Amino acid sequence: MPKLSIGVPVCNAERTVRRTLERLLAQSETSIEVIVSDNASTDGTFVACADIAASDSRVRLFRQGRNIGAAMNFQYVLDRANCEFFMWAAGNDFHSCDFAAALVESFAVVGSAGTPRSLRRRRRLVAWNLPSVVHRAL
Repeated sequence: MPKLSIGVPVCNAERTVRRTLERLLAQSETSIEVIVSDNASTDGTFVACADIAASDSRVRLFRQGRNIGAAMNFQYVLDRANCEFFMWAAGNDFHSCDFAAALVESFAVVGSAGTPRSLRRRRRLVAWNLPSVVHRAL
């Protein structure tokens, strides 16, 4: 099982999503899965994502039949995560190649120490003291 799930909720991001996914797949931390949910885009977003998914088995691609709203699309990718750690990436994010490795390393060191109990939801712990929003299954 990969160490890190990266959720990418997208909608009408044809111009940037290909570069975003390529950057995520070029991470130095290769033990990842990338979960993409296309929120009923009306441009070429889904085709761009499908091209990337066809060439890399670490990408899991989903397409919503109707626009479910941004919040539900973010929740959709989170609910499909299989890994110990989780982060979101937007369809126009361009992370450095060591970003995922730094997150995994930071979370392993920080763990759940000092994270308020109020942030616990659905067997996941939200750690706000890291460079990105990261979840860890409890």
